[in-house]
Amino acid sequence: MKKQVWYTALATLSIITATATGCNKKEAVDSGSQKAPTADFNFTIGANTALPVSVQFTNTSKNATSYSWDFGDGTTATTADVQHTYKAGGSLKVKLIAYNNFGKDSMMKELGIAGGEESPVAWQEHWGEHAQLVKRMYVSNNVAVYYDDDVNRVVTWPFDFFDNVWSYTKRVYGDFGKNISKDDRLYVILHTDKYYGGHPAGYVDDSHDYRNVIDLGASGGKNAWVDKAGWNIGASVHEIGHIVEGCSYGVKESPAFDIWGDSKWAEIFVYDVFKGVGLTTEAASTYDECMNISDTYPTAGSQWFRDWFYPIYSKYGESKALAKFFQLLSQYFPKSKFDAVYLYDRRMNMGEFIHFYSGAAGTNLQPLAAKAFGWNSDWTTQLNNARSAYASITYSGSGDALVIPGADVNITTSSTFTVSQENAGGATASEGSNQLLDNNADTKFSAGFTSGFTFNFQLKSAAAVNSYTLTSGDGDSSNDPKTWTFEASNNGNSWTKLDEQTTQWFPGRKQFRRFRFSNTNTYQYYRLVVNSTRGSSNIQLSETGIWKTN
Repeated sequence: MKKQVWYTALATLSIITATATGCNKKEAVDSGSQKAPTADFNFTIGANTALPVSVQFTNTSKNATSYSWDFGDGTTATTADVQHTYKAGGSLKVKLIAYNNFGKDSMMKELGIAGGEESPVAWQEHWGEHAQLVKRMYVSNNVAVYYDDDVNRVVTWPFDFFDNVWSYTKRVYGDFGKNISKDDRLYVILHTDKYYGGHPAGYVDDSHDYRNVIDLGASGGKNAWVDKAGWNIGASVHEIGHIVEGCSYGVKESPAFDIWGDSKWAEIFVYDVFKGVGLTTEAASTYDECMNISDTYPTAGSQWFRDWFYPIYSKYGESKALAKFFQLLSQYFPKSKFDAVYLYDRRMNMGEFIHFYSGAAGTNLQPLAAKAFGWNSDWTTQLNNARSAYASITYSGSGDALVIPGADVNITTSSTFTVSQENAGGATASEGSNQLLDNNADTKFSAGFTSGFTFNFQLKSAAAVNSYTLTSGDGDSSNDPKTWTFEASNNGNSWTKLDEQTTQWFPGRKQFRRFRFSNTNTYQYYRLVVNSTRGSSNIQLSETGIWKTN
């Protein structure tokens, strides 16, 4: 990483117009001649790698004979073109007055230079497909919130929400950048009807100008970010969780990522944050949702939240145990110095993962891991090696047994399966409905969507189904189901609602999720009725299934 302070030019941000009050005014004096000057200028920021930052100002005024520059930092100049050096960052208003014998005219533009206390008033995105000039709506010592031009300006809940969330995050996991003289604010960027989904970046990433960033896009036009609920807050906090796992305690990378993948750590993080900032209803909803999520890693049917994270969280110190895992990683896991920060040398194996988490919990978690994920001889070898290699991490006890409910039995193959609208190429096409039952998350079903879209199961004989599973597709998340009901019938005409889900989201691609409900009645017909997607006119899923419990 380069030792540098990044800056952003805001040439298009603000050209101040005339006002009746005289504030922020564009002055013009004209004796009636057509030769009065018209003031204007451009600027180019030099390739400085640290403060001070050099900016070339180029006069483009017309009919002017003399000039007066005010660079916004207390310095001035009178030449036509000038190269000026800024010794501190911040939001600066640069003013040029152009004169001739017939009058004068002025132009003011706003320039943002990061490196001072102030975040830029506008920020030009320059990562991936993102290319918006986003405007700062709110700033504090904790956060800076930016909207693109399509986000409804009546939306203000993100200001206090992210301020509180980031403040809580830093209380639990320490600062994120201040230790190496970086801005430790959280920079929140919200988009409407573009860049769907979200991504994070940390203060160790040059891609986002060495800032802690979450950048999210939602569909819905003027209503996209109106609600402080559901995906709007869940996905946002999820992305903050990636910042924590990727650069906490001054070390870049996530050694456990290959083990818990994209979302498993975020589930317990989101639950704890909601609980920590007093959003008890949202915390309870997250708990209910995550207790039913099942995944294929590290073994098929793994329920990370229910069988691993929540038992550790609830019994061994809650957020303290979560934070201590990252503290132990930063202390003991192999890393190398890279400029101002450290970088983990590699990802960890399962035995190391269990050893470090046992250290965080203060008790041997091997029995818990065996009940949550199963066990094999390779993991035994890895765990014994980890105990030897990282002997400074100590703990006692034998771990806690976890009560596992009765086994879930997939009865999908005992049914005739159809969809209300087939893929244009038919059921056997590469994205036809047959792909939903092939036990392969790398394939998917895709079709045009209208509200009331159904996935239909007709069993050969009636059974008491009490869960169903959905695996998200690998395409854009706007194609994912958002609201739906799960219904049952014994004649295919009269339906009983067994489960209902609203404002659901799949944080990861090809993510397996289970939805449980209480049911002891047997039915021959079952169907999933999808009422809305996350914004697309198409719908996608990789896998689906219906299950009973022995």
